[in-house]
Amino acid sequence: SDLRRQLLAARRAFAATPEFAAADQALQQALQPLLAQLEPELLGVYWPLAGEFDPGLPTVPRALPFARRSPAEMVFRRWDGAAPTAQDECG
Repeated sequence: SDLRRQLLAARRAFAATPEFAAADQALQQALQPLLAQLEPELLGVYWPLAGEFDPGLPTVPRALPFARRSPAEMVFRRWDGAAPTAQDECG
């Protein structure tokens, strides 16, 4: 839709600003002590798209979502940090 295209363009534009870099850094700094306190065995994350926050948590074991259409479900699969090689059934 037009609205979706406009919002994606706005997100990409914001990602190129110093304000985004500052917000990204602040969020990264806020996450570190929280994760140290929680000590997760495995943390479900997402593959960030252009203009999205990248948690970049190299010291925390991570898992990416994998969605199926039928039956409709989402599971998280352990992730080694490399670019994903498979796409789920929902794209």
